[in-house]
Amino acid sequence: MPKVAKSKIVIVFIIILGLCIMAYPFVASWYNNRHFVSVGNTYTSKVTGLNEEMIESEWHKATDYNNSLRGDPVKDPFIPGSGRALPDNYLEVLNIDGVMGKIQIPTINVDLPLYHGTSDEVLKKGVGHIEGTTFPIGDDGHALLTGHTGLPSAKMFDDLIKLEPGDEFFITILDQTFVYQVDDIKTILPEEFSAYDINGGYFVTLVTCTPYGINSHRLLVRGKFSRIAVEEEVKAQEKEEPITLWLIIAISVALLLLLIIIIKVTRRKRHLKRLGGEDE
Repeated sequence: MPKVAKSKIVIVFIIILGLCIMAYPFVASWYNNRHFVSVGNTYTSKVTGLNEEMIESEWHKATDYNNSLRGDPVKDPFIPGSGRALPDNYLEVLNIDGVMGKIQIPTINVDLPLYHGTSDEVLKKGVGHIEGTTFPIGDDGHALLTGHTGLPSAKMFDDLIKLEPGDEFFITILDQTFVYQVDDIKTILPEEFSAYDINGGYFVTLVTCTPYGINSHRLLVRGKFSRIAVEEEVKAQEKEEPITLWLIIAISVALLLLLIIIIKVTRRKRHLKRLGGEDE
């Protein structure tokens, strides 16, 4: 094989490798976000298969659990060992094959499954419910839900900072979807977290680290219970994660460059063959 052809192959390989590295975050994020949506849709299907007696029993357990939580210290989800330990029956309440529910934030295109606790394993696959706070079921209480910002392979609460007062988010638990309207946004230090008031008020607060990439503070976006969503509102949120514009651009550019390189290499090979034939 001529040296020119070998050098072309090496260049093609390097370019393709570089494009793959550049495209990885977009592809991984797109894939994981589609997976998150799938987990949420599976949860909804499983709840649909439960009989009324089972669903009613779960609602009673969740309400009783919430009534038992009054005045307990809250745990910072990003500091291991802070706050209180898990209550004995915590993992047994609202647990449908390991999933508590799902959260959807239309304004920033979030559709994520909701899990018990805030372990590293949980926060890599969805949003965690901070133990020691009430379940987000629209009744008197204050639930705290947390998600990562800045994961290279998935978009979680990255755009939470874009929410404004009046924006709404949807939390689906069992066969009900509760709508919360953002009414307060604040940033605090980690050491201030344990003093955050979670007593009563029909609230859910979304928590993540901020600023992006520095994570020195906690962003708290509080929503107040607004209503139980009607069927039309629920259906409007049931949609698959679209392929992002940047992913489409990255794939298109990669294919275009690869096509141009293949054409040039092919033409070069034909040209060399013709020259070889003339020499003979």
